[in-house]
Amino acid sequence: MKSSFWIVIVICLLILLSFNLFSSAKNIEYYPAQPVAVTSLGQNPDGLLIKVVLENQNIHFTYHSLLKAESIENYPTLIIAVGHSCKGISAAGIDFEAELKRCRALIKKAKQENKFIILTHLGGKNRRDQKSDQLLELVAPAADYLIIAKKSNFDNYFSKKAQKNDIPLAIAENLSQIKPIIAKLFQGESKNVAYYINGQAKAKTILINAGIHGDEIASQLAALKLKKAEVKGGRLVVIPRANPQACNKNQRNYPQSEKLNRSFPPSKKITNTQIRAAAIFDLIKKIAPQLLLDLHESENFNRLNKNYVGQSIIAYPTAQSVWQGAQVVELINQDIEKQIEKFSLISPPKTGSLTQATGKHLKIPAFTLETCQKLTLAKRINYQLNLIELFLKANGVELVWP
Repeated sequence: MKSSFWIVIVICLLILLSFNLFSSAKNIEYYPAQPVAVTSLGQNPDGLLIKVVLENQNIHFTYHSLLKAESIENYPTLIIAVGHSCKGISAAGIDFEAELKRCRALIKKAKQENKFIILTHLGGKNRRDQKSDQLLELVAPAADYLIIAKKSNFDNYFSKKAQKNDIPLAIAENLSQIKPIIAKLFQGESKNVAYYINGQAKAKTILINAGIHGDEIASQLAALKLKKAEVKGGRLVVIPRANPQACNKNQRNYPQSEKLNRSFPPSKKITNTQIRAAAIFDLIKKIAPQLLLDLHESENFNRLNKNYVGQSIIAYPTAQSVWQGAQVVELINQDIEKQIEKFSLISPPKTGSLTQATGKHLKIPAFTLETCQKLTLAKRINYQLNLIELFLKANGVELVWP
């Protein structure tokens, strides 16, 4: 009997240890962009608590208890405080069906425009009635981050949602812990560029940029997929959607007449594109990575038409970068059977591109990784990830996939 008891204890400890190791592998730091739109779904007072925290942290935000879908275009981040209040609904002059309708429209629009959704539930068990849970069922699967009071998670509802949907979960023992949780999210190196960090070893920092061109989907998806990997020997700083408005509209540039990837280093002109270029370039300077990889796609194969750069690596022309780029081309081409899909090394990059400006003005080894849009989406994503892994290995950093 005693031996059986100790066997059970050992098994439990092993399970707990493996869970802790797995959790640490997913220790991603998120830094969403400002400005932030805050609303309450269910008309609970929690949104006002969030409002006070944001004011104290000098975070650029707007609060509207009845925020509508059509009003969120200029807000990259949403904080949604969920919890049904009969008094709140009545005071707002609406009924619950109207609130459900607003919730559906808000979430639909937010996902279409790739907003970073932070769901908060601070009201404890009293705010977990049937109507509250109806709202939660709409918001939770779409959330990117959960900030939950411990008493609200009495039945492990949020823990299960976080695990099922792979959503980061921050549990606050009490209301005083809400402030540091929110403060940390908005203490990144940029107020206006959303990014995440995967890995802890700052000595080898690789910055991966994607989404400068909004219609280059594979680069954005590859950048987001890097969240799934454990990073050994370094850290990744990833900007998945460098040009978010272009990404939201699935168009190359936004505005269409302005080219973000010909705007580096930024000038002093006050245009949307120059402001965006300045924010991205300032972030790179603050992070000071040892390597920059800018993910892109081209309409045609470089081997078919030299006016296009599909299936190529574009290196800023230093001896070290050209050599490293040539090694990566050689390695990746070993496993590619079709000649048309093999990669080529190109140098120099276009003047005004992020790669060119980073190499020339910041003296950071910089490469553009180009796949061809004539290939399937899945193949393009895999090529992007394979190239990233090869560059990381060349710099002593390893990705471990689950």
